[in-house]
Amino acid sequence: MEKFSKSFLSILGGILFTAINLVNLSYYNQEYFPFSLGFIKKIGLSFLFVLSSFIGLKIIQWLIKQINTENSIFMILGLAFILRLAWVIFVRTPPTQDYLQLLKASQAFANGNYDYTQTNRYLELYPYMNGFVIYQGLLLKLFFSNLFVLKLINCLFSVGTVYFLMKIALHLFGEKTSIIAGLLLALYIPNIVLTSVLTNDIVATFLFYLAFYLIICAPLNMKKALFIGFFLFLGNIIRPMASVILLALALYGLFILLSQQEKKVSFFISFGTIFLTFFTMSFGTDQLLLKTGLATQSGQSTNLYWKIALGLNQETNGKWNQEDYDYVTAGKTPTLRDKYAKQLVSKRLNAPKKLARLMKKKFMIMWGDFDTSISWATKKTDIPRWSIVLLTVIQKCEYMIISFGALKIFWQKDLPDGFYFLLIVIIGYVLVHQLIEIQTRYRYLIMPLFMLFAGKGLEVSSLNLKKGND
Repeated sequence: MEKFSKSFLSILGGILFTAINLVNLSYYNQEYFPFSLGFIKKIGLSFLFVLSSFIGLKIIQWLIKQINTENSIFMILGLAFILRLAWVIFVRTPPTQDYLQLLKASQAFANGNYDYTQTNRYLELYPYMNGFVIYQGLLLKLFFSNLFVLKLINCLFSVGTVYFLMKIALHLFGEKTSIIAGLLLALYIPNIVLTSVLTNDIVATFLFYLAFYLIICAPLNMKKALFIGFFLFLGNIIRPMASVILLALALYGLFILLSQQEKKVSFFISFGTIFLTFFTMSFGTDQLLLKTGLATQSGQSTNLYWKIALGLNQETNGKWNQEDYDYVTAGKTPTLRDKYAKQLVSKRLNAPKKLARLMKKKFMIMWGDFDTSISWATKKTDIPRWSIVLLTVIQKCEYMIISFGALKIFWQKDLPDGFYFLLIVIIGYVLVHQLIEIQTRYRYLIMPLFMLFAGKGLEVSSLNLKKGND
């Protein structure tokens, strides 16, 4: 079973990353270009991006050769922090739209005004964001409502994700892969620019990757299981994506790890402790918030039907839209809103041909379009338009390098067990977004895993870490 599972995952992963590379080469959103995109122009754009990506690869190769391998982790973490700190100092992104509503709720919490749970429309519709509001409110109270401190803490958590990615890569594939993966994440434009946005992605991603590190880098025991469950719970209360990780973990345990265990009962107890810890803490915290009045409805609801209703809208290619929003939010209670969302889902599932076309289009947009993190980070700022275009072009080139490098890992044999767990997480994340609402900035959580795979793929193909001329 273990051998079959690994072979199946490798084939599925190879197909997935081949498809990502193909859409990355061929898909261009007309909205981003001031001229019409015909076939010849798309070919020309692909050629220019491939050429630019090749130049970018050479620059990365040069940077790696400048890194002292003995101090590589400190050099890369230092570079990551400097880039992020410089961004939040010089680019003062004002909170807008969803992030402004979350900030207002956090400020109310910091000031001891707890009726925000009843007056803030955003939290009424998305109660699962209350965990992030409380986290942000505590920081505002501690640091006298200084928004710059929130962004500085974003920088620290972002650098922390680089650290744990490098530690995972070191354990799975060795020092060379660790250096390449760490450098790719340190330089990746969305992970730099999003630090000036008061988003929940940065903290949650750090916590999830801390959990990944514990899952992969040491044998499982009861103590470690408690910590894994705890960090998955913390990440989920900030951004509810742990369900994908827990499902991946269950599949990984049953189909890959179980056959290797001599003491299966002990393994089941330790493994089950992860899930028990997660669900116990999630339920307990939810009930505590309800009883103390810090929440008016359960945060266990993730508006699943609403997210699916958006994701199945053929007219908007699965993106957020005002018409669906107005229809669903006309419901005055959570039960009514769920009912209206289910009606939309049911209606949209009754057109299988349109649904198939939608799945193709959604995949192309989600995994081939420009990353909208740059747009969110530059809203209502005085950054020149040419700078935004340049950042977008660099991001596209980085993404092409990463996607190509990640594909090359599937040419390798005898990959470690932990690789398959992370691959299941990626596959699950892709499949979930085939169903729910999409935005390219939602790639944030999963991109470090792409870079981990790319680190190994590029190491064995084109990047030489030896100093001097070869």
